[in-house]
Amino acid sequence: MADVAGVFRDIAAFVAGAVVTALVSWFFYRKADYAAKVTTSLADNILLLMIQSRLGVPFNAPVTLSAKDLPKDLGIPHILHYCLTPGRVNRGQSFHLLLRVRDTGLDLPGSEAVRVRETEHDVRFASAREGHGYYSCNASCPTSATPGIHRLEVQLEDDKGNKNTQFIEFEVMAPPTNTKRPR
Repeated sequence: MADVAGVFRDIAAFVAGAVVTALVSWFFYRKADYAAKVTTSLADNILLLMIQSRLGVPFNAPVTLSAKDLPKDLGIPHILHYCLTPGRVNRGQSFHLLLRVRDTGLDLPGSEAVRVRETEHDVRFASAREGHGYYSCNASCPTSATPGIHRLEVQLEDDKGNKNTQFIEFEVMAPPTNTKRPR
């Protein structure tokens, strides 16, 4: 019950913040573009909080992909940002991935259009549509993974056949060494 109250509190804070932000931006800047960007950012943060609450997973801060990683044609599906929990994993450990996907053609059919694969061991993971462009994936690090940086390949394909592949990196930690000294 406390989670529901927290979600309603977050929504009320979002609405109050959006109103105050819109008034301040109108008064000082008189630029509708600025208010729209701020309101969109607040809405994205609220959506992320609600999805985290529903999944029961505390994600790390979103990592925004740079403009050079995005396709020129925004009608091609692409990842705007993603969250991992945790960003560093041990061999055999599970982790969650949350993707924010955009396709301005509005023809991304659902979770079957988002395919996630760990590249070193060719392990595939199912994704689930969370709504509002968010997709989640419960992945696990292979037990035979070598320590260091690994990549998840995310293949996106919309109903028109537009395809895009993007990569997300995560770190596999080395197993702890025995630091005890003999007596």
